[in-house]
Amino acid sequence: MSKQKKNSLVERLKGANWQVERDVDLAKKHNVSRERIRQVRAALHAEECSYKHLNRSTIELINWLGTRHMKLGNKGFSGYTQQQILDMSKTGVSLITGKKYLDDFPCKPSEPTISLATKLANVIDWRLPNAALAAAWDLKPNVVARWRSMNDKPAPEWPMGGRYGNPTHEQALTIIQTLQGETTKSGMLGHPYDEKRMVLILKKLREY
Repeated sequence: MSKQKKNSLVERLKGANWQVERDVDLAKKHNVSRERIRQVRAALHAEECSYKHLNRSTIELINWLGTRHMKLGNKGFSGYTQQQILDMSKTGVSLITGKKYLDDFPCKPSEPTISLATKLANVIDWRLPNAALAAAWDLKPNVVARWRSMNDKPAPEWPMGGRYGNPTHEQALTIIQTLQGETTKSGMLGHPYDEKRMVLILKKLREY
């Protein structure tokens, strides 16, 4: 790089916002290497970038929040949850990452998160065996077993093999009939059954 070009770059970078602009961004902006930007930063005795360890999306979020607050003040945040603010920023920053930058603003409290296990606790027909419920709600059997325990639900009323034993012919017919209602229910609530597992379960039940 010629001396004239070097001086030209130094002059252009005198107006840079060194505190918020990273070397990698300045290098891209001025079409030079990061090492050259580092040298100019040192030559100008410019301060270190506060955002040097942050990714581009997080920096965009910080700048967006600053601009929004400058234009709207607290009104720009008080009517929205932190997640809604992040969605409006269109930066793609997750709530886990963005939360520490949003805690200083008066955002609307988020609604408490209710787990799926709690939501479905009084919806699932717990009389059915775990394997049948797992197929009906497209879950893993061990998940159903854990939910049953978490919600203090009784053991299955009808056996379907395993430690509970095999069902009688009448019990198998009852399970099949109850499963039909359970799959209709799960579909209506957005948790359609696992067709492949359901076929195998119904086939097994029809053998009793």
